[in-house]
Amino acid sequence: MEDEVGKSESTTRDVNKEKISHAGQIVVVTNFLYKGYSVLPEGEQRNVNDTDGIRGDLALEMLDKALGLGVKVVASDGGSSADFLKKLESFIGEELILIDSSSSDRGYQRRNAFERAIQIPGKEVIVYVQPEKVLLIDFLTEISKPILEGQAEIVIPKRDPVLFEETYPRYMRESELRVNKTYDWLMRKAGLMTKDQSFDWFFGPVVFKNDPEIVSLFLKEYEVVGSIKSRIGAETNPEKYSGGHYFPIIEALFKGKKVVSVEIPFRYPETQQKNEMFGKVRAQFIERRKMDAASYRLETLHFLAFLKGDPKSKIREVF
Repeated sequence: MEDEVGKSESTTRDVNKEKISHAGQIVVVTNFLYKGYSVLPEGEQRNVNDTDGIRGDLALEMLDKALGLGVKVVASDGGSSADFLKKLESFIGEELILIDSSSSDRGYQRRNAFERAIQIPGKEVIVYVQPEKVLLIDFLTEISKPILEGQAEIVIPKRDPVLFEETYPRYMRESELRVNKTYDWLMRKAGLMTKDQSFDWFFGPVVFKNDPEIVSLFLKEYEVVGSIKSRIGAETNPEKYSGGHYFPIIEALFKGKKVVSVEIPFRYPETQQKNEMFGKVRAQFIERRKMDAASYRLETLHFLAFLKGDPKSKIREVF
């Protein structure tokens, strides 16, 4: 019998929960893709290898937490199951704005959601977060503060190193630390960061000011001309990887914008950690992380060359 990781429960928002300060100035943006999500009979537990089920449940928990704090959420869905979309129905309206995406590519989904989020009146801060990162919602005020106080234009949240080590799968932590180190080195080599600067690039969330110049960086679309492949066969596609996420941060640094780091005591969800450490699932995630890391590095190298006007770059902006 396969291991089980917790009950599938309906999501009930606590409408009496105290709203956070500045809730009216913050909008959370995320993207969904849970093709294999299914609603379980009441009381039944999910198998530990049910990746889409576990992640989908976490996404619903994240929505419940954010909306309960009075924060609007704009989400782009790239083709989730009917069961997952049914679960979203109770959230849709004034609180959740759901955008159906014609593509499962994250870059396309992000742009669509950003374009809608910036139109909401009074929103000064856009918080992009992967939907499973439930506990990040507890620190919306902290990660938005530098922007609200005029001290930054982009914030890259940073994980507490002790909790990072304690709550993440070891292979994931080691992979992300390596790629973080590589990105820091590339930025310093390009003259975009000083030696004392370091970012937790692959934590994932990014916070930016709802300002036309900054927003424009996150709305740009890029493509690869020809093919860029690594020695291990990893391919590049900004629509799947860096577009609307890492490229805007790098261009902001290139343009001299104020990018800062804010450390938070983030814990990785226990159900997700168990899933990513389970048998074949673990092996699949290890391979995926290896290929993804190579793809991100290659895209970054070519994007830096693109910013400098190097004709050898295979990255092009799509107009």
